[in-house]
Amino acid sequence: MGLYYPQAGVDLIVRWENYGQDNDPELNKTTYLSVRPKIVTVNINDYAEADGFEMVVNYQDFPFDPRAIRSMGVTIYIQDMKSLYDETGRKLNIKPAKNDKLDNVIFLGFADEESIILNDNDKTIRFSGRDFTSLYLDAPYIERPLPIDSPVDQVIRGLSQELKATERIEVINRTGVNLPILSQFSSSFSETGGKRNTRKNETYWDVIQDLARKAGLIAYIELDKLIITKPRALYAQSQAAQFIYGKNLENLQFKRKMGRQKDFNILVRSLDIKNKNVIEVKIPEEATDEWCAEYGIPKKRVQIEKITANQEEQKEDAPFISFLVPDVNNVLQLTEIGQNIFEELSRQQLEGSLSTKDMIVGVGPTSNPVEFDVTKLRTASPLLIEIIDDRELYKLRRFATVQERVTFLMEKGYARQVATVIAISLGRFNPVFYLKSIELQFDNNDGFTANIDFLNFIEVEKALGQNR
Repeated sequence: MGLYYPQAGVDLIVRWENYGQDNDPELNKTTYLSVRPKIVTVNINDYAEADGFEMVVNYQDFPFDPRAIRSMGVTIYIQDMKSLYDETGRKLNIKPAKNDKLDNVIFLGFADEESIILNDNDKTIRFSGRDFTSLYLDAPYIERPLPIDSPVDQVIRGLSQELKATERIEVINRTGVNLPILSQFSSSFSETGGKRNTRKNETYWDVIQDLARKAGLIAYIELDKLIITKPRALYAQSQAAQFIYGKNLENLQFKRKMGRQKDFNILVRSLDIKNKNVIEVKIPEEATDEWCAEYGIPKKRVQIEKITANQEEQKEDAPFISFLVPDVNNVLQLTEIGQNIFEELSRQQLEGSLSTKDMIVGVGPTSNPVEFDVTKLRTASPLLIEIIDDRELYKLRRFATVQERVTFLMEKGYARQVATVIAISLGRFNPVFYLKSIELQFDNNDGFTANIDFLNFIEVEKALGQNR
């Protein structure tokens, strides 16, 4: 674990309650202020959800009565200050990101709730809220035809500009290429005149996510911008943030979901950049004959039993789990990827959590790691979790039985749960996982902590069968 000097700051843009006096300039002023939080927590969630924050401020440090706040914009920034004092001996204090241009902003959004706690032990103000994704999530969508002859990024940009709250949010195509028009990647838009199959209580964010997914892309909010880009490669390891048990991990837990029950179908989709076309494959119904024979599964959709209202059993298609795969323009290659995913999800699922107080971790091989800022990790970032170094692994291979390996590792200080996972999976353990969610926290008393949930496959979206 390295030595860090973390600090956190929060900038607020406050509009005060005007008590119905809309013409009073004093009551309708916007106030800009900075506060030092006692505790601040940012939760980075899945792309389909809004990121959130919680903040605790000492009552005496907040210069206004929070009950008079009508709305409040929030900017949260955190930074390793490298030292307590500068070269002149003055104490270093984190500066607002807008002044020093440092890349230290981890959250932009709005406060949804506030509460005041006043007692002998605690005199604090607590705020919580969500990022700009909430502006789209809170806006109901009214179905109407979409411009089928426009590229998908332009359509999404038009949807964003329809809302007063989001009309100034910049929509950025980060793929590096011109994107296909709606009618190119989904013939259903042409057949229906640009109308979509809608569902009840659909929001603008639902529509944006649906359009991006159908184009083989992902869409998410990055601070104050809406980004459209290609999904991360499913099994890329070269840029995986490296965590090593016993070095930069404070806590490591694994949980294993047992069994081989297959109650899902797989859909893999990719954008063919060259031909401006989206290709997709459904597994197992579009798997190869050779794979079906080897795996012992019929070449048709997996079905599950459902109990009807009359208590009768009937079968229906199991839901599809959809994966977006970047830069594949060959149906056979995409089929092989889908088959591999189906096999992986049919095996035992491994997931877990870790905590670290390090703000910087290594990326790449243990022998030559590259530094990576933990505060920049996001959903689906690859994680390389090494639970034993090469020297200990060499010693461990001498033992023939699982129990001998567990005993050896526990003598080295490993918890029984972690030692058991290592011992069982020796030679078969894949150390690459994918970030499911991350919580970044700064506490005046405890410093910086990152809590990460990870799993051994990417849940790009919920089952399609449950979304329709």
